[in-house]
Amino acid sequence: MTIHTPQSIARTRELLLRLLSISASLAGFCVAGIGLLHNQFKAQKFESIGDDFLALAAVIFLLCTYLAFWALRTRQKRRLFLLAKIIDILFLTGLTLTVISGVGFVYAVF
Repeated sequence: MTIHTPQSIARTRELLLRLLSISASLAGFCVAGIGLLHNQFKAQKFESIGDDFLALAAVIFLLCTYLAFWALRTRQKRRLFLLAKIIDILFLTGLTLTVISGVGFVYAVF
């Protein structure tokens, strides 16, 4: 059993507030990236897998946004820290998919 200090709770809530806005922005970025992929003639060979990665990343970022909002509203410390761990994993997964898609897009265009 871990002891959650008021400082660790405040720090976790501050991190969640940042991830809330960043996740929402990145979801929009992924949707814009899908549109960009469809408009680039040179990226047609990468388009099918690239837009799948970006669409999945957008859904993951939206899920992060939802979970971060839920975590910020909860009063239970245990649930707060559990949701924070889940959000961290999902955020890193979405970010990884976005980076992979970005590298593939740059490779396909150039």
